[in-house]
Amino acid sequence: MSDDFYNENDDYESYRERRQREREERIKNLLDRREAYNNRENNENFYSDRNYESQKQPEPKKKKGTGKKLLSLILCALLGFGGGFLGAKVFDENKPVEVREVPSNAPAISIKPTGEEGVVEAVAKKALPSVVGITTVETVEGFFGAQELQGVGSGIIVANDGYILTNSHVVGDGKASRIDVLLDDNSTVPARLLWNDASMDLAVIKVDKTGLVAAELGDSEKLNIGEKAIAIGNPLGLNFNRSVTAGYISGIGRTLTTRDGKAISNLIQTDAAINQGNSGGPLLNSKGQVIGINSAKIGGEGTEGLGFAIPINTAKEIVTSLIEKGDAKPIVLGIQIADYDYYKAYFRIKDKYTGVIILKIEPNSIAQKNGLMQNDVITKVGDKDIKNTDDLRTSLIKYKTGDTLNMTILRNGSENTIDIQL
Repeated sequence: MSDDFYNENDDYESYRERRQREREERIKNLLDRREAYNNRENNENFYSDRNYESQKQPEPKKKKGTGKKLLSLILCALLGFGGGFLGAKVFDENKPVEVREVPSNAPAISIKPTGEEGVVEAVAKKALPSVVGITTVETVEGFFGAQELQGVGSGIIVANDGYILTNSHVVGDGKASRIDVLLDDNSTVPARLLWNDASMDLAVIKVDKTGLVAAELGDSEKLNIGEKAIAIGNPLGLNFNRSVTAGYISGIGRTLTTRDGKAISNLIQTDAAINQGNSGGPLLNSKGQVIGINSAKIGGEGTEGLGFAIPINTAKEIVTSLIEKGDAKPIVLGIQIADYDYYKAYFRIKDKYTGVIILKIEPNSIAQKNGLMQNDVITKVGDKDIKNTDDLRTSLIKYKTGDTLNMTILRNGSENTIDIQL
């Protein structure tokens, strides 16, 4: 029988002692085996760590600033070499380094910088003393009786003894009961209307003052699309008087209808800002010469970059006639006319001529008495080429009753010259 079972020959106390010794031996063996296992595991980890450390040694600590110092040395060397090379190249060749670009099939156009910022500043300095503010009072009949309407606009001095050019609508198309002018010295003087033409949207007023600075008038026939354009005026009232805006000539020879239904031709288009109050102010070229009279009345509302001006050449004859003769009433030929370019476009006529075509001749008029006929195209008056109705109207201003007018007309495909007795 195994020792694990009770022996009848043993007493109970001997059995208990023997079982106790067996339990103690089993416990001791178990503890010994666990200790041996733990020691083996620790030894394996120890050797494993030692092997890892032997394969991958810790990196030595870097000294702070060593990389930066090395980079600084490299940059200094490169800059020193580059500076010496460029200095030697400038010293030896005395010219900039050429940069070769890929050839282009675009037309070769040489563009040279001109310092446009300085140009605008110089133009403003030259023209500002000649720009004036204009305020008007117009009496109109309303539902509650007579009411006074106030208006504001701009103008440009064209003669040092007080002649001022502006828009017709600025002076109420001749209906303004009072006109005042704000000069460059901030003084306000009254003005009187000498002449206006609503169909051309031009007017001339005069103040009784001398020694004013007159603007230099340019030649609007020599304008090119893309050249600089500077506008000066009083947008939104006299609180912003003599404001300067700059842009370019966007188009020439434009024809538009005003807000009251009148057609105006041969206009200058610009992207220089022209707002309410700018009307009557000058449009200038890069030389500070007046090339047009701005009109915010022309064109549609709510547009940006679309300003229009009346060419100054249209007004030159008027101003000259007013100064020399005291009036600018053109000779009335007694004809109804239209631009020949639009007539050709409508009827699909192809020829090289420009001018105005006579649509109708009034009975007993100067035109009828001198042999002008319906469908004649007037191409020249004197030595002035006629391109549109405004050209014909202004060319007649310098003539008076009793003069002889030399006129070139196109009739039945051939040009003829006739003398018109006025």
